[in-house]
Amino acid sequence: MDKNKQKLALILGIVSILCLGIIISFNSKKEEKMYVPEVKELPLRVDTVPVEFNIINEEGTNFIECSYENKSSVDIMNFVLEVSFKDTNEQKSITFNNLVKAGETSEIVKINAPASANKDDVEILKYKISTTDGVYMEYDVKLNQYNWS
Repeated sequence: MDKNKQKLALILGIVSILCLGIIISFNSKKEEKMYVPEVKELPLRVDTVPVEFNIINEEGTNFIECSYENKSSVDIMNFVLEVSFKDTNEQKSITFNNLVKAGETSEIVKINAPASANKDDVEILKYKISTTDGVYMEYDVKLNQYNWS
C-alpha cells in the first residue's frame, strides 16, 4: 500500500507542476505588451509654406519664378517641389538650397515655364522639406499624405 501511495503522490505532484506551468504561461502571455511605435507630431504643414509662381518673359523665353514663404515655426534648410506641367505632363523639380528662417521668404528660383506660359498649368505633386532640427518630410499632394523622419 505504501508503494501505491507513493506513486499516487508522485503522479499528483507531476500533474500539479504541469498545471502550475500552464497557468504561469497563460499569465505571462497576458502581460506581454505589444510594441507601439512613438508617433511624433507633424513637424510642419505645407499650408504654412505657401508657394508663389509667376511667369516672366526674358528675351522671348518664358520662365517660372518661384518662391515660398516660411510661415511655420521651424527653419527650413532645403525645400524641393516636384511639379508637373498640365499641358505637356512634363515633370520638373524646383530646388531651394538656402536657409529660410521662420517668418522669412525664400529667394526666387527660375525654371523654364510650361509651353502654355500659364502659371495655372503648374501642378505641385510633392513637397520635400528638410528642417534645421534634423527633420525630413515629404507631402504627396495626390495622396494627401505626409511622411517624415
